[in-house]
Amino acid sequence: PRSYRADGAVEGLLEPLTVPGSPPSIMANPPDTVEQNLVKLFIPTIEYRIYKDTELTPEAFDVFKLGQSLGLNAAYSASNGQLVCLAVASSDRAVIIEFFPGEMPPRPGRNSPTADEAIVGRAILQDAVFTRDAGQTFAFDYGPLAMALYTDLDLRVTNAMDVQSACPDAGRKHVDAAKALLGEGKVYENLLQRAVDKTTFDASLPTKRRCSDLVPLAWLAQFVATYENGATAFTEVKPIDTAKLSSQYLDVIGKITNDSRRMEQNEPTQRKHSFKMDSGGRNADDPSVRVKAQKFGERFRSGQQMKMQVQTKTGGRYTTSASVDIAKGKGASLTSALAINEDQVIKTLVSIGKDDPTQAEKKRAATLLRILQGDLDIMSDNPWVQNIWLRPELVWPEEWSRDTSLPRARTGPPGTGKTSVIAATVQQSITSGGGGIWLVAQSNVAVKNIAEKLEKVGFHDYRLLVSRDFYEEWHEHIYEAVKDNLICSDRFKFVSPPQMRGMKCTSYPSTCHWHPADVITVPPFGQDDLESLQSIFEVPHLRDNVVFLDTQCELFLLFFEVLLITLQTVCPRNWVTSSPKLSMMAS
Repeated sequence: PRSYRADGAVEGLLEPLTVPGSPPSIMANPPDTVEQNLVKLFIPTIEYRIYKDTELTPEAFDVFKLGQSLGLNAAYSASNGQLVCLAVASSDRAVIIEFFPGEMPPRPGRNSPTADEAIVGRAILQDAVFTRDAGQTFAFDYGPLAMALYTDLDLRVTNAMDVQSACPDAGRKHVDAAKALLGEGKVYENLLQRAVDKTTFDASLPTKRRCSDLVPLAWLAQFVATYENGATAFTEVKPIDTAKLSSQYLDVIGKITNDSRRMEQNEPTQRKHSFKMDSGGRNADDPSVRVKAQKFGERFRSGQQMKMQVQTKTGGRYTTSASVDIAKGKGASLTSALAINEDQVIKTLVSIGKDDPTQAEKKRAATLLRILQGDLDIMSDNPWVQNIWLRPELVWPEEWSRDTSLPRARTGPPGTGKTSVIAATVQQSITSGGGGIWLVAQSNVAVKNIAEKLEKVGFHDYRLLVSRDFYEEWHEHIYEAVKDNLICSDRFKFVSPPQMRGMKCTSYPSTCHWHPADVITVPPFGQDDLESLQSIFEVPHLRDNVVFLDTQCELFLLFFEVLLITLQTVCPRNWVTSSPKLSMMAS
């Protein structure tokens, strides 16, 4: 978005001056303006002011009318993922608040702000915006935002409306939701996607540049709720109200959801793909380009926007855009903005924007929203949450086990028998009349290893559920031993109950930190980038119920196998067989 000073001065040359000794006021920060560039309907100019949370006064929010709908948009620290900037926008005004707990030096002419000033400023923000007597606030993905406001800033919200909830059939993408609420052809899709991707706050940029980018998306959040039939679309949406929830409840939800949000924030916004051209079956008049990915982590996904560098026959190069129409297995079909001739070669392909959320991530976001909107009570309905987060000791429902004294968690180095314990537990449970067993892990490979162990011990009455994207053309070869019991994710909805009989094994990539499978030899996925991410074995009261397996049986046998092969290679045959000790070892 272009940014201008209201008095016509060039933006960014001078910071507003603060008179030493004067109290902060709205006159201390001259207004600037920014044009929204996300919708094609009209181009209002939005006047905005920027404040530190330590400078906030009630007068800062006098620019908003009583009961007016307000839109929100936030940015997060690149170093720790905390919420550090928030834009609040009406139809023509915006207030931007920066939160810098110890990260920024004091402004010239002012002493360093105190924590008390920040607490007072945030209380003013909560009263003037989040818990005011009249009016609603709107935001895309309000669930994660509400939890970030609570965990990072100790702010609660009422009458908070999640934009995507007004058009559930459109999905959770900002672009799709905006099109559903405003109509086709009224949204600048590429510009909106760029605004969505600007979630990281760069403190090294000039103040106005790093803050003004947040205003258009905040403006759009309130605009979709007030444009034409927008008010009608939101009549069935349940508001988020964290003011009604206890701190203990919010602490549990916040830990799980904020870890997930911060991991997603670390995902790259651009990814270079290793690929090969695939000309098989292409017609001469077919404008699409077909490619095959070379690495699973760089596979293509339908709907991806690409930046393509093309080399011409004469050696020149140019860059154009493309989109992925169809992606299946390793292959993908792309449509480029400029036609690619047979004598031209695609040199690089770079996907723009973050990957779409996985099914597990979508389910987690939907669950969070149901909790905050009052449709789901995880405190009373979920024994896993109760045992992991709330109780000082494990207390399981009686119907889950005939012997509730058995420990529920086992850990140990590779080769100590964790997978064997799982297989033995399954057999024991089935033999004693148990059923309804689901084995879950955070990776497809971990679950596959469990299935193979079940095969080795003679247990075949199970179904192995695996992601189609992971299996098809990429990892089919590692499932040969268990393929008769395998069900790919694209068949889940078509599988009848008789076909699902038996024990189920599936991967569950989440940050709920419960790993009852063979993946507990390593830290939880993402802990390298997010140190606060815990495994089940780092929750203090659960450690008393953990059994540590300390004998590496597999490595012990492997050591002697290698030793015998070495002896047979370097020593005479009669020397090996004549030694009683070596003969005993060989047996």
